[in-house]
Amino acid sequence: MSVHHGSVSLLVHRCFALVLVVGLLMLPGCGSGSSSSSDSTPSSSSLRSPYTAITGPNVQPIKVSSAFVFGYINDLLTSVTICVPGTTTCQIIPNILVDTGSSGLRLIGSQLSLALPAVTSENAPLGECFEFVDSYVWGPVVTADVELADEKAAAVPI
Repeated sequence: MSVHHGSVSLLVHRCFALVLVVGLLMLPGCGSGSSSSSDSTPSSSSLRSPYTAITGPNVQPIKVSSAFVFGYINDLLTSVTICVPGTTTCQIIPNILVDTGSSGLRLIGSQLSLALPAVTSENAPLGECFEFVDSYVWGPVVTADVELADEKAAAVPI
C-alpha cells in the first residue's frame, strides 16, 4: 500500500480540525452552569461583565462609538477640559478621538469658543502642519491648560 505525504498531511489537518471543533462544542457556557428557570431568556445576573469599573481620581471616562464618525467604527472617545492658562475660564470638548499612535492634542478651531493665547516665535504666531495617515492638518498653535481625569497640564501648546 502506498501513502502519499500530501494525503497524510491532509488527514492530520482534518483530524486536528475535528478535535478542535469537538473541543469547542464541549466547553462549558458562561455563568453558574445551573438554572432553576426553564425560560430560554438569560437572567440579568448571568449577563454580568467579568470586568469591574475602575474609579478614582486618575481615571478618564471613555466611550466606544458604534457610529461611523471618523472613518471607522468603534471609535474610542473621551472629553477634554480646555482652559485659558492660569484661569478658571474653561470649556469641555466632547468626543475627542483617543489615538494612541499620535502625540499632542489637536482640536477643530470651530469647536473652541475660548480665546487662547498664541504660541509665538520671534513675535510671529506659530502654526503646525501635521501629517495624519493620508491627509494633513494645519492650524495655529495656542497655549491652554488641559485637564483629563482630575489632572491638569498647565500652559501646554495645543
